[in-house]
Amino acid sequence: MDYRHQNSRCSITGGYRDRGPIAAFVGMIVYADYCISEIFFGKPDGVAVSGWSATPWESSPGTPVTTAGNPIGFGEDLLGNLYVASQGGAVYRFSSASGADALFANGFE
Repeated sequence: MDYRHQNSRCSITGGYRDRGPIAAFVGMIVYADYCISEIFFGKPDGVAVSGWSATPWESSPGTPVTTAGNPIGFGEDLLGNLYVASQGGAVYRFSSASGADALFANGFE
């Protein structure tokens, strides 16, 4: 995975390779940066040296979606749904409005 430490990025919080119910998300690696609370997707692209590139989750171009607190870990349930826990004690589940292809239409649940 290619990930640059710039713009106050400092520490990767490891994530999961998605196998869950959101079809457009399957196979991507989800992770976060502890210092800026941003969520990233590792997408296989064949362009980066590693073959994977970091793509930030954005609500609109240039507007990153962040966790409410520094992300400290990820989890997965039996159905493949992904969760992220923040240092403040909150746990968020990634969701889709349609449950299939409309990625994060409602953000975190």
